[in-house]
Amino acid sequence: MAGIPDYDYYVMQQRRHNSAAPVMTESEFLDYCHNRRNGRCC
Repeated sequence: MAGIPDYDYYVMQQRRHNSAAPVMTESEFLDYCHNRRNGRCC
């Protein structure tokens, strides 16, 4: 579906670039993306 972030892709990228880095849960990931989309990032 357009506009919805792909959690599996995020996990794959995180593991590829830094396998020791913590990975957000799917719920955390979706919250993070929602906040970024609505201008409430970081």
